[in-house]
Amino acid sequence: MGGWAFLLGAGLWVLLNSQAWAQTVEANSCVNCHQEATGNQRVDRNFHQWKDSWHAARKVTCDKCHGGKPSEAKAAAAHSGMLEGEGKKTPSYYLKMDERCGQCHSGEYADFSTSSHYKFLQQGRGPSCISCHHPKTGHTFTVKEIVASCVDCHNESLKGYEHVPQVARLLLESMNQAEFTVGCMREFVSIKEDVKQKAWVRSKLVAAEMELSNAKKQWHRFNLQNTEAHVLQAFGLAREAKALCVAK
Repeated sequence: MGGWAFLLGAGLWVLLNSQAWAQTVEANSCVNCHQEATGNQRVDRNFHQWKDSWHAARKVTCDKCHGGKPSEAKAAAAHSGMLEGEGKKTPSYYLKMDERCGQCHSGEYADFSTSSHYKFLQQGRGPSCISCHHPKTGHTFTVKEIVASCVDCHNESLKGYEHVPQVARLLLESMNQAEFTVGCMREFVSIKEDVKQKAWVRSKLVAAEMELSNAKKQWHRFNLQNTEAHVLQAFGLAREAKALCVAK
C-alpha cells in the first residue's frame, strides 16, 4: 500500500507541476517565446537553466528580474522597458538588478546594503548579488567559484587585502561543515529513542541553527570577523549536543 501511495503521490505532483508550468507558459510571453528560441544558443541555454531552477518552480519568471511586458505577444512590445535597455553591465544596472533581488530576498539585500562592498558598488567598483549567486539557476556558487570572484579585486593590486580570498574560503568551508554537523545531529536525535535529555539536545541544536543564521547575515554584510564568531559558536553548540547524546 505504501508503494502505491508513493507512486500516486508522485504522479499527482508531476500532474500539478505540469499544469502549473502550462499556466505559466500561457500567461507569460517571455516563457512562451524563449522556450522555442532554439536557434539562439545563448537564449536557449539561459532559458533551460532557468526552467530547471527553483526560480521557475516558484514562478519567478523572466520579467521579475529583467522587466519588460510579459502580457504583450509581440517581441518589440514585450521587450520594452527591460532593465538591460538602460545600460547593461554598468554600475547602475547592477544596483537596479540587486534591488530586484531584494524584492524577494529582502533580508539578504538589507544586510548586503549595509556593507562596505555595497558602497563600492554604488561607486562602480564593487560586487553585486550575482558575484556569488547564479541569477538564472538561483543557486549559490561553490566555495571555489566564490573565492575566484573575491580574487577579481582582492589580489596583489589591492595591497593589504590579498589574504581575504583565503580567509573567505576557510570561513565558507567551516560554515558548510557546521551546517552539515548540525543537520546530522538533528537527524540522529529524530531517529534515536534512547537519547537522554532530548529536549536539551534539541535546544542546543536550535541555538546552533540561530548562530548559523546570524553567521549568514554577517557574511552578507562582508563582516568576516563576526561571521567566524557565529560559526565557532554553532560548532560549540553542536559539540555540546553530541556530548549530551552520548552521555551514559
